[in-house]
Amino acid sequence: MNITSSNTIKDVSNNALAATTKDIIKNAAVVSVMPRAENLIRFYKLNETTGDAIDETGNQDGVVYGGMGRDGSKYTGNGINAYVDAGVPTTPTSNISIAFRITTPADVEAFDMVMSNTLDGDMFIYFYIYLGKLTPRIGDVRLDFVVAANTTYEVVLTTGDAGVGKLYENKIEVDSGGVHNLTWSTQSLELFRRHPLKGEIYSNTSLDYVAIWDAQLTPSEVDLMPVGTV
Repeated sequence: MNITSSNTIKDVSNNALAATTKDIIKNAAVVSVMPRAENLIRFYKLNETTGDAIDETGNQDGVVYGGMGRDGSKYTGNGINAYVDAGVPTTPTSNISIAFRITTPADVEAFDMVMSNTLDGDMFIYFYIYLGKLTPRIGDVRLDFVVAANTTYEVVLTTGDAGVGKLYENKIEVDSGGVHNLTWSTQSLELFRRHPLKGEIYSNTSLDYVAIWDAQLTPSEVDLMPVGTV
């Protein structure tokens, strides 16, 4: 009887250890890919071919709509009806950073939406391509840089308490400035579509990951961002 009881306790302990180990491995996988993993509030690898867009942080999977192109390494919008509803992001504290890898469409002069959400009719997160520039906006921080067609870029936009946003292209700071105004939206973050409150516009661009932190990444942390498909 005592031996059985002891074995039962051992089995329970082993199961608990296995579950804990699984969590550690999962968290280590995220840590190995992204800097400042403890502050990640969303991380979509966008490498699924069916089903939802999985959030690696476990906070909010994205629901995929329309004829989204998915090849196992990236999503590509069709410019007609394809988008991802990523839900309302977890409310950050006072700082925020957003990173993504984008392959631009063939026409970078026409308006092309990357992602957006809204607050009281105004955009809080609003990233788009137009007239040959990619313009990311968080609150009142609106920066941009020139892009070429059919080209892949690593993009990071950070804002923080100091009131200065920083925009990085392929890990190099290309623009800074803006007034930090962090009032979090109650609307869903949508990838590949401008939010219906501003009139639907769908994207022809490609994304192979999107990450959001409730922290302002430092230049050294931006330098640790992955290169290539995550």
